Amino acid sequence: MQPPSPPIPRPARQPPTPPPPPPRTRFRRDRTPERGARFKSVVVVLIGLVSLTGAVATWKAAVLGSQATDTDRRSIIETVQVEKSKAANEATLRSEEQYFARYQADVTADDKLRTDADAARARNDEAQARDLEDQAQVFDELANNLAQLTFSTDYITTDPSGNDVFNEDQRRRDLARLDLDTAKLDPVQTVAEADRLHERSQRMVKWIVVFVGIVVLLTLAQLSRQTLRPILASIGVVLWIGASVVAFLGDKA
Repeated sequence: MQPPSPPIPRPARQPPTPPPPPPRTRFRRDRTPERGARFKSVVVVLIGLVSLTGAVATWKAAVLGSQATDTDRRSIIETVQVEKSKAANEATLRSEEQYFARYQADVTADDKLRTDADAARARNDEAQARDLEDQAQVFDELANNLAQLTFSTDYITTDPSGNDVFNEDQRRRDLARLDLDTAKLDPVQTVAEADRLHERSQRMVKWIVVFVGIVVLLTLAQLSRQTLRPILASIGVVLWIGASVVAFLGDKA
């Protein structure tokens, strides 16, 4: 009986050959539905931010409009106060000029009577001279009383002809300066401030229209084809940032 033959050794199993790597392809955009959903979510957030910015612009326009209206009212009140003060000052000025005219008449009468008294004394008519001097004294006292009680002699000046005149312009300026409540009012400047606020409010309303247009643009980006979405959305973001900076930081004039 022959001995059994030794077992034939099996060849070692070779590891499987890995498949060849896939060929390199050009970068392709992610056009999966998930990416489209993420993009729409981003656009919704942007629309909300732009809408919020438009709401702030609406509030700002309302505040500026209210301030402009209040400033308009204040300018009217200031104008009325200034005109009332001017009317009162003119009335005071005319009254003082009337008293000055009476003062001039009394001074003229005093001078005339004293001249006549000197002439009577030159004729040796002492009684007539004293009587004329007494009359002149009356007019002198009347003139002094008018000057002390009704107007200031500081405003009496001399014209080129040598006649005493009342300095109307200087007295008018002093009366306006003495009215402290009215002196600090400037209706012209207040009107200019009201106009400036009105213009700012109107410009802010125009920016609200711009923000509405940006919302429309972002909505179109959400509904457009995938190739146009990033372009429209980018344009909307740039317009939103630029409009916000100009509307809120650049509109100070």
